[in-house]
Amino acid sequence: MDAWPVTGSLVGIGTSVRRIRSDVFRGTEQALQALEARRAQVVATLQEQMVRLMGGVLGRMNVASRADIGDLHVRLGALERRIHKLASKDASGTRRAVGG
Repeated sequence: MDAWPVTGSLVGIGTSVRRIRSDVFRGTEQALQALEARRAQVVATLQEQMVRLMGGVLGRMNVASRADIGDLHVRLGALERRIHKLASKDASGTRRAVGG
């Protein structure tokens, strides 16, 4: 008859251990979620600071933007077409002068 109190105590201890394990697991998950949220905030803040810093540095360096480079490509293409057209006219005029 003495076995029942010991068995009951062991069951109680097992239940307590499971509850503690569950509480620790939940606490760990919450801590990890809080760390992830904080990491995301820190990364966002660093990105904002880098954008501001690089904007200031690039502004002082007088570097062309992508839009500026795109505009230059368009203008260069137009100039190439005009030069090709002028070269074609000049070549046909030279042929006429020589051949005619």
